[in-house]
Amino acid sequence: MAPFHADIKFVNYLIGSKEYKDAIVVLTKQQGVRLSQLQKDTLNYYLGWSHYSIKSLDSSSAYFNKVQNG
Repeated sequence: MAPFHADIKFVNYLIGSKEYKDAIVVLTKQQGVRLSQLQKDTLNYYLGWSHYSIKSLDSSSAYFNKVQNG
């Protein structure tokens, strides 16, 4: 598995290319990996954004709600 920062860089590319479903696949693979809180927040934010972009609003809301406040 690629390091977290490499996957996020690739996810940025996918989102920029409007390949939201592919971004979700890449991000979902990171969910079982041990991550820092900042990385979890990044993961959940991108999952929320990707789901929002494909109009999967229930999933989007669930992921956005997992992002910790400050």
